[in-house]
Amino acid sequence: DTVDVTVFEPPIVDAGEDLTICPGERAQLSAAGASSYEWSPPGLLDDPTGPTPQATPETSTLFIVRGSDAEGCTAVDSVWVRVRDNLALGLRATDALGVPGTDFSLPITLEVPAAALPLPALTLRFSLRYPANLLQIEGLSEGRIIGQGGGGDQHSIVIEVTSASINSTTTTLTRLEGFVLLSAQRSGTLELFDATLSEDACFSIIEHDASFGIHDFCVGYDLALFTPLAIAVDPNPLTDGIARLRLRSSAPGPHRLALFDSFGRMVWTRQWQRDTNDATEVEMLFDAKQLSDGVYLLQASAGGQSQTVTMSLLR
Repeated sequence: DTVDVTVFEPPIVDAGEDLTICPGERAQLSAAGASSYEWSPPGLLDDPTGPTPQATPETSTLFIVRGSDAEGCTAVDSVWVRVRDNLALGLRATDALGVPGTDFSLPITLEVPAAALPLPALTLRFSLRYPANLLQIEGLSEGRIIGQGGGGDQHSIVIEVTSASINSTTTTLTRLEGFVLLSAQRSGTLELFDATLSEDACFSIIEHDASFGIHDFCVGYDLALFTPLAIAVDPNPLTDGIARLRLRSSAPGPHRLALFDSFGRMVWTRQWQRDTNDATEVEMLFDAKQLSDGVYLLQASAGGQSQTVTMSLLR
């Protein structure tokens, strides 16, 4: 007698390329080449008998899959899921002192652990809350403002900035630029929050708030001794159409306040004459109810000098 023996070729099981994930992320596994599968270790998978389970390892793990075909033949393949270290980056606004009626430029820096260097170019998005009665923010040295909000004593902006490759543990991402207002407020906090990286990187971000205060030598003195001309708008942005304009000047001669819309057209002006060089402050109420919502430029001119601030109408 004779017996025919059929030998089937085993399946060619493929578990795919090795994967790298950040802590807390899921890894999508995928097997092919067989009709049924059995993965191990099963406790780290949502479907250990399916072809495409999701893995949730806390540390780097080798996953093994055994595939079987219709004839019962089996084969084995494996795939590494490597879990990268999660490195903490520090986002910091610099503590600063300012002089009312003058410009300021305040660095915002990124702190990187030395073990993570060098880093490729990063795009970082974060929010900044600041005291609206103390500071008027006019722009950034790098990056862009992509949103704003808040009201009352606190305003906030959303900043997006892209850095070049980072090779130092401390890098200045951008500088916050603006104007220190004439205000009774003497200090405030710059709060950083909601920081995110657009890149697929295993980094957590720790935001460090900063303080902004007025120089001690300014307190109790006439601010016009330090600034020949300064202007402030309160509140800003306007929500009910009535603003208080404050102009400090130590210059004699003609003075002018003028408001320009976004097209550069003058929509309001006020002029007067001063015959003394003593430091004085002029305060007036401005009714903007007849103006459309938007951003305007308020310009003060006196003694051959000028100061311009933005004024927003939001109703």
